[in-house]
Amino acid sequence: MAGKPREILEQRLELDGSKLHSSHVLIAHEVVMTSPRSYLVRQRHSLARTWETTPCGAGFCDLPQLSPLDPLTQQVHAVNEYDAFSQPLRERTVIENGDDDLLTIVERQISNDEDAWLLGLVTRETVTSYAAGDTSSQERLQVHDPDTGAVKVEILQPGDAQLFLQTTYARDAFGNVTVVETSDAGAHTRGGSITFDPRGVFPVQLTNALGHVTTIDWHEGLAVPQQIHAPDGTRTLFDYDGFSRPTGVRVMAGLFSRGDDATITYLPSPVGSLRVHSTVQGHGARILDHDRLGRAVALATLTADGHWRQTESHHDPLGNLIERTLPHLQGTPSEGADHWSHDIMGRPLTHEHPDGALEHWTHAGKLTTHVDEDGQLQRLRHDGAGRIVETIMAPGSPDEERLCLDYGPFSALTTVRPDCAAPGQDQLWIPGEAPPLIKHYEYDDLGRLVWSHDPGEGERHYKYSAFGEMIVSVDANDNFVSYEYDDLGRLILRSDDDGDTVWQWDTQAPGLLASASTETVTDGYVYDTFGRLKIARQMIDGEVWAFRHEYDAFNRPSRLHYPTHPNLPPVTIRSSYGQDGSLTAQTREGDPSPLWQVEQEDPAGHISQERFLNGLVTVRSHDPLRGHLLRLRTLPKQGAPLQDLRYQWTPGAALAERQDGRTAQLEQFFHDDVHRLIALTIDGPNQQQHERHFAYDGQGNLVHAAEIGDYEYGPDVASSKPATYPSSGTQTATCCSASPHS
Repeated sequence: MAGKPREILEQRLELDGSKLHSSHVLIAHEVVMTSPRSYLVRQRHSLARTWETTPCGAGFCDLPQLSPLDPLTQQVHAVNEYDAFSQPLRERTVIENGDDDLLTIVERQISNDEDAWLLGLVTRETVTSYAAGDTSSQERLQVHDPDTGAVKVEILQPGDAQLFLQTTYARDAFGNVTVVETSDAGAHTRGGSITFDPRGVFPVQLTNALGHVTTIDWHEGLAVPQQIHAPDGTRTLFDYDGFSRPTGVRVMAGLFSRGDDATITYLPSPVGSLRVHSTVQGHGARILDHDRLGRAVALATLTADGHWRQTESHHDPLGNLIERTLPHLQGTPSEGADHWSHDIMGRPLTHEHPDGALEHWTHAGKLTTHVDEDGQLQRLRHDGAGRIVETIMAPGSPDEERLCLDYGPFSALTTVRPDCAAPGQDQLWIPGEAPPLIKHYEYDDLGRLVWSHDPGEGERHYKYSAFGEMIVSVDANDNFVSYEYDDLGRLILRSDDDGDTVWQWDTQAPGLLASASTETVTDGYVYDTFGRLKIARQMIDGEVWAFRHEYDAFNRPSRLHYPTHPNLPPVTIRSSYGQDGSLTAQTREGDPSPLWQVEQEDPAGHISQERFLNGLVTVRSHDPLRGHLLRLRTLPKQGAPLQDLRYQWTPGAALAERQDGRTAQLEQFFHDDVHRLIALTIDGPNQQQHERHFAYDGQGNLVHAAEIGDYEYGPDVASSKPATYPSSGTQTATCCSASPHS
């Protein structure tokens, strides 16, 4: 068995020596005699385990020191059956997960034609997943060409009329797939074709199920597409350098360019190995520097006024991001940087913001604890398959919230259990209190949601076509909605109790939506030669409202013409842009005075000053280290500010205080351990003071609001008034008037 690995042991020791991460794979082989003078070694089973332990004496551990310890994860894989050519026919994989192991069994039927030397052709494969007492199977049949072995027919779920999907393939003399047709059990067929060049190397024409044709011109020497002709009549042209790297992209309609041509240049980087300078006409530019390992280490972007805004990044020896500076103008120092640290497994340990606010993580086996910038805790627990099975917000505090997640076959989410209540406990309802409402989900064998039950909404049912499109949905009120699609999978009809909504496509050019209409409203769309929206018409009760759009030479919206009225002058809004392509001003046609204009930005790109047609100027100040809004003022041409608000924030970015400089009013906001608002105090002029308080139950439901009163809950819904609700969660009756409870 020379050259066949029997054991693979990998260990990673934390730099501070506090923890050792180990993984071990044990592989068992067997020897099969293929002739009196030859043999074959094949794998029979494997055992993969991981541990998270304290280091051994010298740091790393030997396998005899690890084996007696309980593994963090464990997976067993076995090949139970081979065919005569040692190809696996039956495989079994078990992921140990306490009392709920995940079992996956793969069974195959394989065809071997020794005369034609076509071996290992899988004709049937069934993958069955077992979990939580449930089973789901996915089956695939394949028919092969007897001369080449290429797949001619593929069938998914052959025993299920709802999921049955057959795909047939036709090939040219080179073996390239040239025709693909997909059919369901009702013989509804969709297809497309691919045409290759005479040598069978490059696809030169693609035709979809509706006959829309895309053609591709190739540079044969570089093996890259030079030009793509889209079905809507536009062409995309590409330029390359001698290394097949793109250097330019432009879109044409006839002889005219759309204007947003892109150019890319590749240069030596002063901080690493490669600098990529990309420019899109009218939409800005950026310069990206890479280090010798191909990681982005510096990014400069063009601002609206033509300056360059830059950030720098640094990585640790394992490739993890450890520092990113705040955006700053080139030639000026950065105000600060975000810093990260990671463990030896690449998981985050700390994140320090430029102002010193800190969040950190601890990883202990399958449990991850996160402490945010406000000091609030969240815990995530994973199972042996790496899935999140429990979350705890504010553990150990009066505000603690728990949520458990359960999974079925193929790891599909099946239940969401507040308070981690066991099924049935949500029926133990104490009047006035909200029970932990468990949500349930069911799926078909292809993993699509077919049924859900949320006690606040009732049951919902979903049905799909074999092509994967939802065709029916029914809610708890028996509201029936059906959907129809064209052969490209685009929605063309939605029918419900309110009538039909119809979508029409392709009447102007392939791929473009022409209209969307209901029984009372019709929206119609007209496009230019580049496929851009030119006119949007809306007809309501026979009256038509039309919006017309124009674009500038760089493919930016330049004018918007509003619907006209015979007794009013026309209204047209013009848009202006900065050098980075961002919107900087809007004016009314014929009047140079801006309706709105950006006058100043800060180094991070926040709008710090803007002016309006009425002469008012709004000035904003942002925290240079965190980006939070600190002050908002609106100033008239003369006199006192019309608006003067100051803000303070918690380290975790929750609003803590808002002060109105005009009225001398101060609002303070207080939050609980899961960041819900629990109190609001308002200090007004003349020592006026007002307080509001809020309280929540263990499910996060509001149970008290000052000045309103207490909220009482039924098994499905909440209200401060006595009410009647069916299982669908829709209110059907109310009674009486509510007054605050003492």
